Amino acid sequence: MPAEEAPRRHRTFLEGVKGNQIIALGERIRFARRQKEMTLVGAAQAAGISAALLSRLERGQLRRSNVFKFIPGTDLRDPPVLVICNPWIARLCDGGDEEGD
Repeated sequence: MPAEEAPRRHRTFLEGVKGNQIIALGERIRFARRQKEMTLVGAAQAAGISAALLSRLERGQLRRSNVFKFIPGTDLRDPPVLVICNPWIARLCDGGDEEGD
C-alpha cells in the first residue's frame, strides 16, 4: 500500500518523508507476516522483540526504534534512507525465508 493511502490514524503520529517511510515499513511487515501466516506474537518472538513493539511498528506508531534507523541521503536534496536493523525483519520484508532463525 502506498504511504499516501495508509489509514489516517498513521498520520496522528508521523508526517513527512520519514513518516511515509515508517508507515510503508509497517505495511510491508504486516503484509509479509500475514503472507507467512504468522501471528503477531510468533513473528515478534522470531524477531526477538516484544509483540507490543511489533504491533506499533506495523501501525506506524514509532518515530524511532532499534528495529530501524535513518541514514542521510547521498546528496542534501536526497531524502533520508530508512534501514532495517533487525535481520529477521529485514529478511521477512525482503521475502526471505525466516525459518530456522
